[in-house]
Amino acid sequence: MGGILTGAMGALQGWAGIWRFAYSHSRGAMFTPSRIGYFDLASDPLSQAAERASLCLFLRGDLQPAPHSVALMMTEADLAQPASRIPNLHPRWHWLAWVTRVGTQVVSAAEKAPTHTAILPLAWQTPATAYPAKAAVALNPYAVEDAPLFAKLKDLGVGGPSGAAEPAQKFFISETGEITIDGRRDVLVLDTPRTAGGYAPAGTSIEAGQGGVRVQVEGRDATVWVSALDGKPIRQSQRLLVTHLTDLQNSNIRYAEEARQTLRDWGRLPHLVRAGKAEVSIRLEQPAQYKVWALAPSGKRLAGVPALLRERALVLKADVAADPEAGARMLYEVSAP
Repeated sequence: MGGILTGAMGALQGWAGIWRFAYSHSRGAMFTPSRIGYFDLASDPLSQAAERASLCLFLRGDLQPAPHSVALMMTEADLAQPASRIPNLHPRWHWLAWVTRVGTQVVSAAEKAPTHTAILPLAWQTPATAYPAKAAVALNPYAVEDAPLFAKLKDLGVGGPSGAAEPAQKFFISETGEITIDGRRDVLVLDTPRTAGGYAPAGTSIEAGQGGVRVQVEGRDATVWVSALDGKPIRQSQRLLVTHLTDLQNSNIRYAEEARQTLRDWGRLPHLVRAGKAEVSIRLEQPAQYKVWALAPSGKRLAGVPALLRERALVLKADVAADPEAGARMLYEVSAP
């Protein structure tokens, strides 16, 4: 799920760029199938598929940047004469990054502070009163509790009508309404007009109403999403990519424990993909016109896939192990003539 989360975070924060480490540590691995390792994208078909979500969400701009911003602000005087030690540069409310834009800034003086919706001054030497009164939040940024902080930020407009945060429950909704993280259910929902889906445990569902996508995950936990390939909203798109990701490992890879935190043997080729299923429902203007193909990791069409029509939606059954002889299925093309 890392690729899709990275793209979502970068888009919501309005980052200027995301640098990938690493595509490949050798030329050979770029053109010859290789076992997965720690970093290289070239040898990991599942990570390559997940990368496409980042390309759509961040690079293409499917997910909107948050309209507000919150800055932990410090002046050069604060840092030249520290009153205490900062345990970590990031404060405990880093969860706010899933709701709105956040960051830490050092300025030469308070009157030169850039414009933000809210500013939390470090205030070791430069007091909160030196900052713009409308934005200054006179709370210790490294000691403030979550609830009073978010209440104050809501008063300043952060979060808007859609944003929500319950850090203790790990529940967050971005102020754009396009990201929902529900830690209680272990569900992630990304809901934009051109890319929609998310992550859910087996036996639960992903509901992306704006994008017109519903996913029922079966058998194994999975990350599943739909992206329009022609730049149109999913509901009007003539060509869509459906991605269904479970887990991918090398053959005979060995870990010391079930949590897979200690690696003992990298294993070998071929790659193995965990079997799983998902029912993907896509609302389209004329669903009867569309056909579905299973794709190779390269994008080559492998075989047609049956689809159903249900309440103005096209419904396909994604099944990793549908054709063991052809290999695992992770990608599907949905196209109209």
